[in-house]
Amino acid sequence: MTIAAAFICNDGVLLGADTEITYSDFSKAYESKILDIHHNVDLYLTYAGSPYFVREIIESVKKTLGLLHNPVDIKPSPDECFDLLCREYQAAYEREQQKPQEEAILTELLVAVRRDMHHLFKAEYEYRTTVYHLTGKNTTPIDRYAVIGIGRDAARTLFDPLYQKFSLTTESAFAMINAIRRTKASVPGCGGSSNILTIRNNGDWPISEIGQDEIKQIEADQNFLDENLRSLYEWVPSSISDEGFEHNFNVLKRRITERRSQANRLKIP
Repeated sequence: MTIAAAFICNDGVLLGADTEITYSDFSKAYESKILDIHHNVDLYLTYAGSPYFVREIIESVKKTLGLLHNPVDIKPSPDECFDLLCREYQAAYEREQQKPQEEAILTELLVAVRRDMHHLFKAEYEYRTTVYHLTGKNTTPIDRYAVIGIGRDAARTLFDPLYQKFSLTTESAFAMINAIRRTKASVPGCGGSSNILTIRNNGDWPISEIGQDEIKQIEADQNFLDENLRSLYEWVPSSISDEGFEHNFNVLKRRITERRSQANRLKIP
């Protein structure tokens, strides 16, 4: 099962997902659900559903484009690759529909296509990244954010108040990590670590994955805040005085200061 998401940001796109894959009631594995077609193609995806379904599509696309043996001189355009991916997805979906109903698995994709904008005079960004949601027979462009997988309903309740379209990828990453963390904690079938891919629209090397050490520290900080903020909001107004609230607030500030001064912390803003 899965929680996977895409954020449209002011300077690019974020793709995020958990790593838990359930093969059966007694078999689980943990692996990244954020994939690419080839390092020569600016197309990236995450999914909810069958990993076999997704691997079959990617292998078919690579074979058709001549990318199976990792050539460096073949560079299909992102649009060419995306069109082929959509056709392969539809063909695989049709094959899945031919199976008995209890065996068919609907696999959804979130696909980020990064297009070169250098041909435009004085373009604001060097590239433009568009995200598409592929589900069944539908291909839908995303203009804010999208969540797929068994944890989507829980995640939406978290993303709605947190998501800001005009935030930068760096700022939005904290919101995405927080929402995935809380979904993993509350929805069976979502778990493991979190993977976050940053796709920026400019920069020398704009595609990067946030390190696991950073993600784990952000998750630990968010857990810390969840636990310590209770001292402020768990009291109803009639049961605590202004002095008591100020005392709890000062305790919280002291704990945050002590936590941020720990010697082994990563330098995350």
